[in-house]
Amino acid sequence: MNLYFVGFLAVRHEVYGSLMIRALVSTMYKHAGHRHMCEIFKNVQQKVRKTCLKRQLHEGQLVVTYDTLTHGRQLYLFPGFNGHRRRE
Repeated sequence: MNLYFVGFLAVRHEVYGSLMIRALVSTMYKHAGHRHMCEIFKNVQQKVRKTCLKRQLHEGQLVVTYDTLTHGRQLYLFPGFNGHRRRE
C-alpha cells in the first residue's frame, strides 16, 4: 500500500500523523476479525478520499494497493477478533 508517488506529497498532520495511517489503524481495529485485507484496504481508500473531500484538501491523497495473492486467495489477519469486547 502506498500513499504517494514520486513527485507528489502526502499530507501529514504534525500531531496526528498521516490520513492513511489513521484510516488504516481505525479500519483494522474495526474489521480485522471479519474482513480480508483487500476489503480493509478498499475501506481505507474510501475513508481517505472522504476525509480529503470533507477537509477540502485540494491536492487530495491517493491510496494505491497492490494485490499479490494468486487465484483469488484472501488474507485474514485476526479471524474472530472483536476489538469492541471488553475483558472483565
